[in-house]
Amino acid sequence: MNIRKPMAGLTALLCSTGLMAAGAMGAQAAEPTASDLPTQIINGDFQTFGNEIIDIKEDTVQWLPWQTFVDRDGMVWQSPAAGIWSPLDGWDRDLFGWRSDDAAAGHEGVVELQRNTDSKDGSRGNVWAEICANNVDSYIYQDVATTPGAVYTWHLDHAARNAGTPDSMQVMIGTPGHETAQQATRVASNDPADKVGKTSDTITTHGTGQSDGWSTYEGVYVATSTVTRFTFKAVTGQEAYGSAEGNLIDDIGFTISWPLTYSLNGGQSAIPNKEQ
Repeated sequence: MNIRKPMAGLTALLCSTGLMAAGAMGAQAAEPTASDLPTQIINGDFQTFGNEIIDIKEDTVQWLPWQTFVDRDGMVWQSPAAGIWSPLDGWDRDLFGWRSDDAAAGHEGVVELQRNTDSKDGSRGNVWAEICANNVDSYIYQDVATTPGAVYTWHLDHAARNAGTPDSMQVMIGTPGHETAQQATRVASNDPADKVGKTSDTITTHGTGQSDGWSTYEGVYVATSTVTRFTFKAVTGQEAYGSAEGNLIDDIGFTISWPLTYSLNGGQSAIPNKEQ
């Protein structure tokens, strides 16, 4: 949807990066090493494999052909009625990028992907993810290699799943297993109910993905280790048809904004050097 605007007031936001926020995540997996990881969020727009995954879903109105699950091994929920999961040709977990703590029908690490309800097989249109795939209290995440002491600006688009029901989530960032909720500022919005400028460690959006009611949020994070986990966690969600609904996300990424060096005369304060 590409409604991002440059963040204003980076210096002020550095005072509220959420480094003191409560709610560190529990350990999710063995901690990877930086040498094994990318230095950027992979597939932040969910376009890699996105449409191909959804195309596998049975084309029946009852089972919503515009959305489905993919598990960590590239198995796609093809037929909910028959309980059939089918493999995606050419699956590459590293290129897909996303991990989750969610599970469905005995399949681990499921991520739910969606697109517009009028999309057809073979579409190359926009794809996004729903955090609440099968369970309300769930999250998706990625680990990336970072530079300790560097300041990263992150961003994402967020929308509600259903009209009339705002969804809330948190961006949790930190050393794997020790992520904390980050302060996020709404910098753009496609829905009049979501005013630009609000800052909180909980993101809440009223506009829906299907109505293009996305809002864009940004924040900053000072890396403390060579491996950083970016976790996107549902705060609210709704039980629906034996599964869960809530929190659509898209266009996720981050960049180094202010690499930090330290005074060579023995001073303790960091000197920001803006990257050109």
